[in-house]
Amino acid sequence: MGLISEDYKFGKKAEIAVKPLLDEVFGPLLETDRVNKFHSFDFTNNNYYVEHKQRNCKYGQYPSLYFDYSKYEAYIKFKAIHPHIKFFIIWSCKNGHYYWQFNENENESYISRQTLNRTTHLQTNHMLNIKNEFIFKLDNIKI
Repeated sequence: MGLISEDYKFGKKAEIAVKPLLDEVFGPLLETDRVNKFHSFDFTNNNYYVEHKQRNCKYGQYPSLYFDYSKYEAYIKFKAIHPHIKFFIIWSCKNGHYYWQFNENENESYISRQTLNRTTHLQTNHMLNIKNEFIFKLDNIKI
């Protein structure tokens, strides 16, 4: 994707589509952008923060699934303030929905860099890659 506004629209459309499923799993969730457009996570309630990522690949096609490292940094910050809340990332892939529960186990992940051509400039981000063996099918979640 090129422009940030295109990425936002793509992500927002995916969030709207997946929200009913996430409400079933986590209970009713508030869309955080209704309160703060730049919140680090997409959904929340009294027990959970949930980030959603739409991926145009099949789970297992690559050795990991990734997200922006800034989300992990936000998790560390929020967890210190709200230790009772659990944090999840959900990936919607071509072959289903998958999750990882945030934690500090460094064996489950590795950091990489991703450079995107934003048409007007190049943007480089640090990404947290979660190894597939630590990612689970959302159908099997027990919370």
